[in-house]
Amino acid sequence: MKIEELKISGPGAAVPWVRKAAARWSGALIRAGRIYLSLYGASPLPRVETEMLFLLLLEEGEASEPSRLARTLHVSKQTMTGLVDRLEASGKVERADHPTDRRRRVVRLTPDGRSLAAGLLERVLGRDAALIATLDRDETFDDIARLERFLSRHEEWSDAHPL
Repeated sequence: MKIEELKISGPGAAVPWVRKAAARWSGALIRAGRIYLSLYGASPLPRVETEMLFLLLLEEGEASEPSRLARTLHVSKQTMTGLVDRLEASGKVERADHPTDRRRRVVRLTPDGRSLAAGLLERVLGRDAALIATLDRDETFDDIARLERFLSRHEEWSDAHPL
């Protein structure tokens, strides 16, 4: 899904620099959440937010194995199985054969799940765009760039200094 294709609404959402800043800001926040999960090994998120993040992770890439998704979200395999079961029952995801290994299965979004993930992302970006539209353009991009640099340094430092 490309940001240009999303229907972001709200104050400032039609302004190109605001849309771009909102996309970078949201990407940095998701990245920060992944760093937190990888470092501290526990999801601080309630069930609804975990489901939302799960859908957005699937939307970012192609189909993924449930065990890999469980590690990314720092939930147990049993929790992931329940999550996939619920979302499969509601028609948001489907299980499919792994493309190269017949013994394994993957989870992927259905068209309904893809639509739901796009709607979630549109709402998040719309909310962020409304805030960003009230800020100074240059300061906003400077702040986002600073956060992105911090996240990159944090990842490098954490790799060199594991807990």
